[in-house]
Amino acid sequence: MKKYAKFFVRFVFGAAVVICFNSCLTTTTKYNWYSYQENSYDYLKKSNDASVNRLLKTYKKMIDAPTGTRACVPPGVCADYGWILVQKGFVPEGLEMLRNEIKFYPESEKFISQIIGRIEYGEN
Repeated sequence: MKKYAKFFVRFVFGAAVVICFNSCLTTTTKYNWYSYQENSYDYLKKSNDASVNRLLKTYKKMIDAPTGTRACVPPGVCADYGWILVQKGFVPEGLEMLRNEIKFYPESEKFISQIIGRIEYGEN
């Protein structure tokens, strides 16, 4: 009986050590958001040309160079980027980005296709 108790104590201690070391590892994120948080806050707060351009530049970087564990564009980025492009008058580019959102995230089709329909029929 003592033999099993000694084994059990060693096992529990070993498991605790592994858990402690594992918790010290760096965590990885699914997506790389670059400076999205700061730039989107600035855009919502100020809504001037400079803040819009910074946000667009961040979106472009997120789309052109996606990193993170999934190595793909975060959900909603293409849609938001496309919508801002449409508002700035770059309609074909904006529609392409909206379609990319559907391509990357098919579950968004029901919502995004309605937006595309309104833009194509001049209801924006």
